[in-house]
Amino acid sequence: MILFEPELKNFEFFPRKITYDSNSPTSSKPFPANWHSDFEFFYVVTGSGKLLLDSSIHTVSAGEVYVLNPYTIHRIYSDGEIFEYYFFRIPDTLFTIAHMNMKGRRIKNNVTDSETVRLFEAYIKEFDKNDDTMSMRALAAAMYLISYIIENYSAGDSEEKLADSGRSSKCNEVMAYINTHYKEPLSASIIADALGYNRSYLSREFRKHAGQTLTDYINMVRCVAAHDMLISTGLPVSQVAAECGYNDASHFNNTYKKFFGCTPAKDTAGNKIKYSIHKK
Repeated sequence: MILFEPELKNFEFFPRKITYDSNSPTSSKPFPANWHSDFEFFYVVTGSGKLLLDSSIHTVSAGEVYVLNPYTIHRIYSDGEIFEYYFFRIPDTLFTIAHMNMKGRRIKNNVTDSETVRLFEAYIKEFDKNDDTMSMRALAAAMYLISYIIENYSAGDSEEKLADSGRSSKCNEVMAYINTHYKEPLSASIIADALGYNRSYLSREFRKHAGQTLTDYINMVRCVAAHDMLISTGLPVSQVAAECGYNDASHFNNTYKKFFGCTPAKDTAGNKIKYSIHKK
Protein backbone atom coordinates (compact mmCIF):
# COMPACT_ATOMS: atom_id res chain seq x y z
CA MET A 1 0.00 0.00 0.00
CA ILE A 2 1.79 3.12 -1.24
CA LEU A 3 0.55 6.41 0.18
CA PHE A 4 3.23 8.74 -1.11
CA GLU A 5 5.23 9.19 -4.29
CA PRO A 6 8.73 10.36 -5.20
CA GLU A 7 9.25 13.71 -6.82
CA LEU A 8 8.09 14.07 -10.42
CA LYS A 9 11.13 14.31 -12.69
CA ASN A 10 9.57 15.14 -16.06
CA PHE A 11 6.91 17.55 -17.30
CA GLU A 12 3.42 16.11 -16.99
CA PHE A 13 1.28 18.93 -18.32
CA PHE A 14 -0.74 16.54 -20.51
CA PRO A 15 -4.16 16.01 -18.88
CA ARG A 16 -5.39 12.56 -18.02
CA LYS A 17 -9.08 11.77 -18.06
CA ILE A 18 -10.20 9.50 -15.22
CA THR A 19 -13.59 7.76 -15.20
CA TYR A 20 -14.99 5.87 -12.21
CA ASP A 21 -17.89 3.62 -13.25
CA SER A 22 -19.53 1.24 -10.78
CA ASN A 23 -21.27 -0.67 -13.59
CA SER A 24 -18.14 -1.65 -15.50
CA PRO A 25 -17.13 -5.33 -15.22
CA THR A 26 -13.53 -4.45 -16.10
CA SER A 27 -13.08 -1.91 -13.35
CA SER A 28 -9.91 -1.59 -11.28
CA LYS A 29 -9.23 0.03 -7.93
CA PRO A 30 -8.92 3.82 -7.59
CA PHE A 31 -5.54 5.44 -7.22
CA PRO A 32 -4.06 5.11 -3.73
CA ALA A 33 -3.79 8.13 -1.49
CA ASN A 34 -0.56 9.93 -2.38
CA TRP A 35 1.45 13.11 -2.12
CA HIS A 36 4.10 14.71 -4.28
CA SER A 37 6.16 17.89 -4.48
CA ASP A 38 4.20 19.34 -7.42
CA PHE A 39 1.04 21.35 -7.88
CA GLU A 40 -1.82 19.26 -9.27
CA PHE A 41 -4.90 20.69 -11.02
CA PHE A 42 -8.14 18.85 -11.72
CA TYR A 43 -11.50 19.62 -13.29
CA VAL A 44 -14.64 17.56 -12.60
CA VAL A 45 -16.72 17.05 -15.78
CA THR A 46 -19.32 14.47 -14.71
CA GLY A 47 -20.88 13.42 -11.40
CA SER A 48 -19.74 14.19 -7.88
CA GLY A 49 -17.27 12.72 -5.45
CA LYS A 50 -15.14 13.12 -2.37
CA LEU A 51 -11.66 14.60 -2.18
CA LEU A 52 -9.38 13.50 0.65
CA LEU A 53 -7.01 16.33 1.63
CA ASP A 54 -4.66 15.33 4.43
CA SER A 55 -7.11 14.28 7.16
CA SER A 56 -10.27 16.01 5.86
CA ILE A 57 -12.86 15.16 3.20
CA HIS A 58 -14.36 17.67 0.72
CA THR A 59 -17.28 17.23 -1.70
CA VAL A 60 -16.42 17.89 -5.36
CA SER A 61 -18.96 18.29 -8.19
CA ALA A 62 -19.16 18.64 -11.96
CA GLY A 63 -18.02 22.04 -13.21
CA GLU A 64 -15.55 22.60 -10.36
CA VAL A 65 -11.79 23.15 -10.61
CA TYR A 66 -9.46 22.27 -7.74
CA VAL A 67 -5.79 22.74 -6.92
CA LEU A 68 -3.81 20.26 -4.81
CA ASN A 69 -0.86 21.98 -3.18
CA PRO A 70 2.55 20.31 -2.93
CA TYR A 71 3.03 17.80 -0.11
CA THR A 72 -0.72 17.45 0.49
CA ILE A 73 -1.90 13.87 0.95
CA HIS A 74 -4.85 13.38 -1.39
CA ARG A 75 -7.18 10.89 -3.03
CA ILE A 76 -10.40 11.25 -5.07
CA TYR A 77 -13.47 9.02 -4.74
CA SER A 78 -16.66 8.67 -6.72
CA ASP A 79 -19.95 9.65 -5.12
CA GLY A 80 -22.11 7.74 -7.57
CA GLU A 81 -22.09 5.42 -10.57
CA ILE A 82 -20.12 7.64 -12.97
CA PHE A 83 -17.53 10.24 -12.01
CA GLU A 84 -15.15 11.83 -14.53
CA TYR A 85 -12.40 14.40 -14.14
CA TYR A 86 -9.23 15.62 -15.83
CA PHE A 87 -6.01 16.21 -13.94
CA PHE A 88 -2.45 17.24 -14.63
CA ARG A 89 0.69 17.98 -12.60
CA ILE A 90 3.27 20.73 -13.02
CA PRO A 91 6.75 20.19 -11.51
CA ASP A 92 8.51 22.99 -9.72
CA THR A 93 11.19 23.01 -12.43
CA LEU A 94 8.71 24.56 -14.85
CA PHE A 95 8.14 27.49 -12.48
CA THR A 96 11.91 27.86 -12.24
CA ILE A 97 12.16 28.14 -16.03
CA ALA A 98 9.47 30.82 -15.90
CA HIS A 99 11.52 32.69 -13.23
CA MET A 100 8.68 32.27 -10.73
CA ASN A 101 9.41 31.36 -7.12
CA MET A 102 6.65 29.07 -5.82
CA LYS A 103 8.51 27.73 -2.77
CA GLY A 104 6.18 27.81 0.21
CA ARG A 105 3.41 29.40 -1.86
CA ARG A 106 -0.06 27.94 -1.52
CA ILE A 107 -3.22 28.16 -3.61
CA LYS A 108 -6.80 27.87 -2.39
CA ASN A 109 -8.19 24.41 -3.09
CA ASN A 110 -11.45 25.33 -4.85
CA VAL A 111 -10.64 27.79 -7.66
CA THR A 112 -13.91 27.52 -9.55
CA ASP A 113 -15.17 30.51 -11.53
CA SER A 114 -16.38 30.91 -15.12
CA GLU A 115 -12.96 32.04 -16.38
CA THR A 116 -11.08 29.16 -14.72
CA VAL A 117 -13.51 26.67 -16.25
CA ARG A 118 -13.21 28.32 -19.68
CA LEU A 119 -9.41 28.23 -19.54
CA PHE A 120 -9.36 24.58 -18.40
CA GLU A 121 -11.72 23.54 -21.21
CA ALA A 122 -9.65 25.50 -23.75
CA TYR A 123 -6.55 23.73 -22.49
CA ILE A 124 -8.17 20.29 -22.89
CA LYS A 125 -9.37 21.10 -26.42
CA GLU A 126 -5.79 21.71 -27.56
CA PHE A 127 -5.23 17.96 -27.45
CA ASP A 128 -7.91 17.41 -30.11
CA LYS A 129 -5.62 19.15 -32.63
CA ASN A 130 -3.04 16.43 -33.07
CA ASP A 131 -0.35 18.18 -35.12
CA ASP A 132 3.29 19.20 -34.78
CA THR A 133 2.51 22.27 -32.67
CA MET A 134 -0.01 20.66 -30.29
CA SER A 135 2.44 20.24 -27.42
CA MET A 136 3.61 23.84 -27.60
CA ARG A 137 0.04 25.19 -27.72
CA ALA A 138 -1.04 22.88 -24.91
CA LEU A 139 1.85 23.99 -22.71
CA ALA A 140 1.02 27.63 -23.40
CA ALA A 141 -2.65 27.00 -22.54
CA ALA A 142 -1.65 25.21 -19.34
CA MET A 143 0.63 28.03 -18.26
CA TYR A 144 -2.04 30.64 -19.00
CA LEU A 145 -4.50 28.68 -16.86
CA ILE A 146 -1.99 28.31 -14.04
CA SER A 147 -1.04 32.00 -14.18
CA TYR A 148 -4.70 33.00 -13.88
CA ILE A 149 -5.23 30.70 -10.88
CA ILE A 150 -2.09 31.89 -9.09
CA GLU A 151 -2.99 35.54 -9.67
CA ASN A 152 -6.53 35.17 -8.36
CA TYR A 153 -6.37 32.36 -5.79
CA SER A 154 -3.06 32.52 -3.95
CA ALA A 155 -3.71 31.87 -0.25
CA GLY A 156 -2.25 33.42 2.85
CA ASP A 157 -1.16 31.40 5.87
CA SER A 158 -4.44 32.16 7.62
CA GLU A 159 -6.50 30.80 4.71
CA GLU A 160 -4.78 27.48 4.06
CA LYS A 161 -3.23 25.07 6.54
CA LEU A 162 0.43 24.92 5.59
CA ALA A 163 2.58 21.85 5.79
CA ASP A 164 6.30 22.48 5.62
CA SER A 165 7.76 23.16 2.17
CA GLY A 166 9.05 19.60 1.95
CA ARG A 167 8.74 16.20 3.52
CA SER A 168 11.80 15.44 5.63
CA SER A 169 13.52 12.06 5.41
CA LYS A 170 12.27 11.33 8.95
CA CYS A 171 8.71 12.07 7.87
CA ASN A 172 9.07 9.73 4.89
CA GLU A 173 10.47 7.04 7.17
CA VAL A 174 7.53 7.36 9.57
CA MET A 175 4.98 7.26 6.72
CA ALA A 176 6.62 4.16 5.28
CA TYR A 177 6.56 2.48 8.70
CA ILE A 178 2.85 3.26 9.19
CA ASN A 179 2.01 2.12 5.65
CA THR A 180 3.67 -1.23 6.38
CA HIS A 181 2.47 -1.75 9.98
CA TYR A 182 -1.02 -0.17 10.00
CA LYS A 183 -2.59 -3.57 10.82
CA GLU A 184 -0.64 -3.71 14.07
CA PRO A 185 -1.00 -1.65 17.27
CA LEU A 186 0.43 1.81 16.56
CA SER A 187 1.12 4.90 18.66
CA ALA A 188 3.70 7.68 18.79
CA SER A 189 5.63 5.70 21.41
CA ILE A 190 5.60 2.46 19.42
CA ILE A 191 6.74 4.20 16.24
CA ALA A 192 9.40 6.24 18.04
CA ASP A 193 10.82 3.12 19.72
CA ALA A 194 10.83 1.17 16.46
CA LEU A 195 12.65 3.93 14.58
CA GLY A 196 14.92 5.10 17.38
CA TYR A 197 13.50 8.60 17.90
CA ASN A 198 12.31 10.58 20.90
CA ARG A 199 8.50 10.39 21.02
CA SER A 200 7.84 14.10 21.59
CA TYR A 201 10.37 15.13 18.95
CA LEU A 202 8.95 12.68 16.42
CA SER A 203 5.35 13.83 16.98
CA ARG A 204 6.34 17.48 16.67
CA GLU A 205 8.45 17.00 13.54
CA PHE A 206 5.83 14.82 11.84
CA ARG A 207 3.11 17.41 12.34
CA LYS A 208 5.43 20.17 11.11
CA HIS A 209 6.33 18.37 7.88
CA ALA A 210 3.16 16.37 7.19
CA GLY A 211 0.59 19.01 8.16
CA GLN A 212 -1.30 16.56 10.37
CA THR A 213 -0.78 14.56 13.55
CA LEU A 214 0.53 11.02 13.71
CA THR A 215 -2.88 9.85 14.91
CA ASP A 216 -4.64 11.49 11.95
CA TYR A 217 -2.22 9.91 9.49
CA ILE A 218 -2.57 6.46 11.08
CA ASN A 219 -6.37 6.72 10.92
CA MET A 220 -6.24 7.91 7.32
CA VAL A 221 -4.09 4.94 6.25
CA ARG A 222 -6.32 2.49 8.09
CA CYS A 223 -9.57 3.95 6.76
CA VAL A 224 -8.31 4.04 3.18
CA ALA A 225 -7.23 0.40 3.48
CA ALA A 226 -10.60 -0.49 5.04
CA HIS A 227 -12.47 1.32 2.26
CA ASP A 228 -10.64 -0.67 -0.41
CA MET A 229 -11.38 -3.93 1.40
CA LEU A 230 -15.05 -3.10 1.89
CA ILE A 231 -15.69 -2.33 -1.77
CA SER A 232 -13.72 -5.24 -3.19
CA THR A 233 -13.78 -8.26 -0.84
CA GLY A 234 -17.30 -8.62 0.56
CA LEU A 235 -15.86 -9.30 4.02
CA PRO A 236 -17.98 -8.34 7.06
CA VAL A 237 -17.28 -4.96 8.61
CA SER A 238 -16.00 -6.48 11.85
CA GLN A 239 -13.37 -8.50 10.00
CA VAL A 240 -12.31 -5.52 7.89
CA ALA A 241 -11.94 -3.43 11.05
CA ALA A 242 -9.73 -6.05 12.68
CA GLU A 243 -7.66 -6.48 9.48
CA CYS A 244 -6.98 -2.73 9.45
CA GLY A 245 -5.88 -2.38 13.05
CA TYR A 246 -9.16 -1.48 14.80
CA ASN A 247 -10.17 -3.55 17.82
CA ASP A 248 -12.99 -1.20 18.85
CA ALA A 249 -15.93 -1.37 16.40
CA SER A 250 -17.43 1.91 17.64
CA HIS A 251 -14.14 3.76 17.18
CA PHE A 252 -13.79 2.29 13.68
CA ASN A 253 -17.32 3.35 12.71
CA ASN A 254 -16.86 6.91 13.98
CA THR A 255 -13.43 7.35 12.41
CA TYR A 256 -14.52 5.90 9.07
CA LYS A 257 -17.60 8.13 8.96
CA LYS A 258 -15.40 11.16 9.57
CA PHE A 259 -13.41 10.39 6.42
CA PHE A 260 -16.06 9.05 4.07
CA GLY A 261 -19.31 10.56 5.27
CA CYS A 262 -21.02 7.22 5.84
CA THR A 263 -20.65 4.20 8.08
CA PRO A 264 -18.55 1.21 6.93
CA ALA A 265 -21.72 -0.89 6.64
CA LYS A 266 -23.02 1.43 3.90
CA ASP A 267 -19.74 1.47 2.02
CA THR A 268 -19.66 -2.15 0.90
CA ALA A 269 -19.21 -3.79 -2.50
CA GLY A 270 -22.81 -3.07 -3.44
CA ASN A 271 -22.82 0.60 -2.54
CA LYS A 272 -22.03 3.93 -4.21
CA ILE A 273 -18.21 4.10 -4.24
CA LYS A 274 -17.28 0.98 -6.09
CA TYR A 275 -14.83 0.49 -8.90
CA SER A 276 -12.87 2.55 -11.38
CA ILE A 277 -11.75 2.62 -14.98
CA HIS A 278 -8.61 4.58 -15.82
CA LYS A 279 -8.62 6.13 -19.29
CA LYS A 280 -6.00 8.35 -20.83
